[in-house]
Amino acid sequence: MNITDLQKKRAENIIWNCAMDYSFVPDFKAYDNNGNVDIYWNIIFGAARRHYEYEKLEELFAMLDKYKNSAVYEAIFWNAIEPVLFRTELSDRPVLERIRPVPEKTDLKFNAAMNTDEIVDTAKRFFFEHYGLYGDGKIRLKYRLPHLRRMSVDSFLQRGRVFFA
Repeated sequence: MNITDLQKKRAENIIWNCAMDYSFVPDFKAYDNNGNVDIYWNIIFGAARRHYEYEKLEELFAMLDKYKNSAVYEAIFWNAIEPVLFRTELSDRPVLERIRPVPEKTDLKFNAAMNTDEIVDTAKRFFFEHYGLYGDGKIRLKYRLPHLRRMSVDSFLQRGRVFFA
C-alpha cells in the first residue's frame, strides 16, 4: 500500500482535531486498502486521546509491543474501546453514525463509566486470562502442564511449536 505524505498529514490532522491537541505525534493512524485516510478510525484514535489519560494507554501499548502478535492485541483493544468512544463522540459528530464500519466482536468489554485506570486494568486482566500475557514479552500457559517444565513450554509457545488438538 502506497500512502502519500498528503494522506499521512490528513490522518494526523483528523487525530489532532479530535484530540483537541496538536502537540503530539500520533502513534496510530488508519488507512484503507488504497492508502487513503480512514476517517472513522482516525476520529476514534483522536477521541481516545481526548477522553482518557493517554499516557496510561501508551504504557499498555508498550506492554503489548513486547509480543510478536502485538498488532493483533492492539486491534482487540481498539475494537473493544471503539463502541464506547463512538457513543461518546456521537452527539458532537453525528456523521459517525453513517461512516461507522460494522463493529468487530470481541470478548474484551469496556463501558462508558470506566476511567482510564479501570480500562487499563481490565485490558491487562483480559490479555493475561485469554492469552497468558504477563507484560514481560513472554507467553505463559495459565495452568501448568504436569509433564512439561514451564520454561520449556514458554519457549515452545513463543516459537509457535506447541499445537493443541
